[in-house]
Formats: sequence, C-alpha cells, structure tokens
Amino acid sequence: MPVESESSTTYVRKPFALWGLSVLLGAAFGAATNVSNSVISPTYFRRVMGWSGDVVGAAVLQGALEGAITGCAFGIAVAVAATVVTKLKCRPGALIGVLPLAFVVAFAFWLLGGMIGAVSARVLAPVWLWAVPFAPRAPMALVRFGWVGGSIWGAYLGSVIGLICSVVMLRRRWRAVLNADQGFDVIRPVVAVYSAGENGR
Repeated sequence: MPVESESSTTYVRKPFALWGLSVLLGAAFGAATNVSNSVISPTYFRRVMGWSGDVVGAAVLQGALEGAITGCAFGIAVAVAATVVTKLKCRPGALIGVLPLAFVVAFAFWLLGGMIGAVSARVLAPVWLWAVPFAPRAPMALVRFGWVGGSIWGAYLGSVIGLICSVVMLRRRWRAVLNADQGFDVIRPVVAVYSAGENGR
C-alpha cells in the first residue's frame, strides 16, 4: 500500500529537481557571500588568491563556482539519503522543502564565522600575524581580513551541518507520514464496511 493516497508511480521519482535547485542556489549563495567579502576586504583575495585588478568580479565567479560544487554535493547527498530513508517514495516537494533549512544554517555559520574571525583578529592580532604572515598589519584591515577568512570557513562548516540537519528533517517528516498512514490503516476497514453498507441500501 502506498504511503500517500496517490498511486506509487506519482512519487517514486528521481530527485533531479532537488539536485538542480541545489546547484543554482549554491551558486547564488556563493556569489552573494563572495561579493560581500570582496567589498569588506579586497586585500584578502589579493593576498590569499593572488588576484589583481577586478577583485569583485573575480570573487563573484569564484564564489559561484564553489557554491555550485557545494550545492551539487549537497543535492547528491540528500538524494542518497532520500533513497535510503524513503526508498524514493517521497514527493519532490518533500526533498526541496529541506533546502531553506540548509541555506539558513549555512548563512548563519557564515555570519558566525565572520564574527569569530573579526573578533579574534582584533583581540589576538599578534597570533594572527604570526600564523598568517601575509595578513595586513593595520588593525582595522586585519579585522576585515579576519572576517573574510572566518566567514568562508564558517560557510563550509555550515554547509556540512546544514546537510546533517536536512537529512534529519527529511527522516522525521517521512516518519510522520508513515505514522499518519498507519493511523489511516486503522480506520480504512471501518470506512470500507460503512461504504459497503451504504451501497447495499
């Protein structure tokens, strides 16, 4: 018996929509965050990436590429999780529904990483200058440099944590669907008997 009221062929679908949307949103997220970081500290990209000239434009392309790769990996991982957890019996909407959580988590960790990097660069400037010899020595330039470095690592960590949260959410939602369906299994025989009685009148 299918888990939902529609035929099983309706929702036994390969989640290509999730994968494609993950790539697009990942590219947009990477481009947007890199634009912000390139404005905050273009020095970071010149010294770490070795760029010169239009740092903002290069940051957009680099961020979009890295975001698309991350989004691709995320989409594949959730698709595999959906195969294991639901046997691909959940609808595409259920898979796509986990994306907002993943990107909120990634954005939150991007902000948190940036703040940790900026504060640590301010409070532990000697440590930063020892660990990162090419970092700028001016106090505020170092703070901005620390923000960018911290936010990038925060975004990567947030992507992993967002993936874990998404898989947990998918599993909980699927279990809720299964529990609801079991509840309907209890009342279906009663409904069938009642319907048969009505038709016999």
